[in-house]
Amino acid sequence: MPPVFDRDDQNPHPYDDALAIWLNSVESDIRSMARNLMHDHRVSREREKAFDSFFKHPAKADALQHAIDDYFKARVRTSNLPDFVLESLNRNNLLTGTGSLKPIIHKDVELVRTFDLNRLIPVYQWAMDRRNKKKKWRKCLAKFPIKPTNDEIDKWLDDEIGGGSEEHIEEMVATVLDIVNTYSLKQPFHPTWATTWAAFEPHKKHGPDRWLQVLGVAVPPPKWVILLKYTVAEAGRLVRPTMLDAGWYAYHFPSPRETPLSEGGHPMDIRIQPRANRLLPEYIHRQIQHPIRHWIDAGGASGAIGQTKVPDRESLTDQRKSHHELLASVYGTTVYSWMNSPD
Repeated sequence: MPPVFDRDDQNPHPYDDALAIWLNSVESDIRSMARNLMHDHRVSREREKAFDSFFKHPAKADALQHAIDDYFKARVRTSNLPDFVLESLNRNNLLTGTGSLKPIIHKDVELVRTFDLNRLIPVYQWAMDRRNKKKKWRKCLAKFPIKPTNDEIDKWLDDEIGGGSEEHIEEMVATVLDIVNTYSLKQPFHPTWATTWAAFEPHKKHGPDRWLQVLGVAVPPPKWVILLKYTVAEAGRLVRPTMLDAGWYAYHFPSPRETPLSEGGHPMDIRIQPRANRLLPEYIHRQIQHPIRHWIDAGGASGAIGQTKVPDRESLTDQRKSHHELLASVYGTTVYSWMNSPD
């Protein structure tokens, strides 16, 4: 029987039948999620037990898939205290904020994240409600569409950012960040995914398409994307991610056992022509308040904002195979005994 979370001490396992169906699926994302669930050693026994409460044993294939989403939404995405920051469930993945233990990564290390301005329709709608709208938001929201479909949001942002001066763009970004910061006090949105500025900076000059590719973010263009730079100290408790912190997302790839905890994980670079030859670290933390300084420090209007244009035309199977081989080139052939196939 296949391992579950890189453990094979429970045989048979309640997930066995579901995993067998997933591994034989014609859908690459389902096969990939089977591999993630089988080999993600970062999921502790305590975390597995918390996840188990979201379905009945033995798990049916559909029920197990729904459980990944349900657990993510309830215990990660919208929780005031998400499971990934709890020492009782996730101590093996904590890099900072562990009480008497020395932090694994220094508080002054600079982090960077991407932020998609197009995906915020519910947040913008909340800000437009007269009960929530601040006076200082009105100027930037003056032309917000009455019926904010995806296309209308795209056009609104194109008009506000694409044709604006640097001063107007900064005002717009500051307003959006303030809206999100305010909204998050009532409705959290965890986790935040980040890498180190030192590892990411060589890719910055290549623009927003490359920003998302190198961090394993597969979303169709066009999207207005900004960079936010801040320190580990500002991030709060920094954590190595697991598949349970990504929900049903096959572009997430577990890190092998040999990966140092200080590296967190490694995002899967979805560009495979040319292939990546270097791994970036990958961390998560709770949603934090982002002042406009975080954007300005990343480059502001002259280098920390742009619109994506290039669709992802590669197959998930090829992307995961490429990343699997890169992991083996860095950590050795033991990667193949840990995960013999990425999908």
